[in-house]
Amino acid sequence: GAATYTPDGKILVEIVPAADGVEYHDLPGTSWIPPRLAVLVGKWSPVATVVDGYSSAASLLPDMEELGLEMTVTQAKDMARACGMVYDALVEGRLVHLGQDGLTKAALSAKWRELSDSRAWDRKDKSSDITELVAITLAVYGLIVHGGEQKEVEVWGFYE
Repeated sequence: GAATYTPDGKILVEIVPAADGVEYHDLPGTSWIPPRLAVLVGKWSPVATVVDGYSSAASLLPDMEELGLEMTVTQAKDMARACGMVYDALVEGRLVHLGQDGLTKAALSAKWRELSDSRAWDRKDKSSDITELVAITLAVYGLIVHGGEQKEVEVWGFYE
C-alpha cells in the first residue's frame, strides 16, 4: 500500500501492483515482496516504509534489511493509532482512493477489535479479507507520522 498527499491536501491511498500488470494475489508465496519493495523504495524515496511487527509480514524483515531497506516496525499501540488516523481521515473526507475493488471490499467488510483503551482493525475475522485495508493503514501512518508537512506531489506517480 502507498499513501501520498493530493494537491488539495487529501490523502490518496493506493494498492501498488506487485509488478507491471500483476496484482499481488496473483503471485505465489512472499519471496517476491522484498525485492519489489526495494525497487519501489529506490524509485519513490518514501518518507517511511512500514511493517506491522505483529503481522506475518514481519517474517520478511530480515530479507528487507538485507536489501538495505530501512523499515519502520509498528507495535500494537502504533497500529491502533494508525487505524484511528485512517478512520478519522475517512470520516472527515480527507482520505481518497481510485476505486480499486479489493480495497473497497476490504474497507466495507472491516470490523473493529477492542484493545485496552483503543481499537484496531480485526484481522482475525475469517469472514473478511482486510489485507489491503491494513496495507494502506500502515502507509497512512508512515505518511502522517514521518512525512511532516504536505508536499507537492505527482498523484499518478503510482503508475510510473
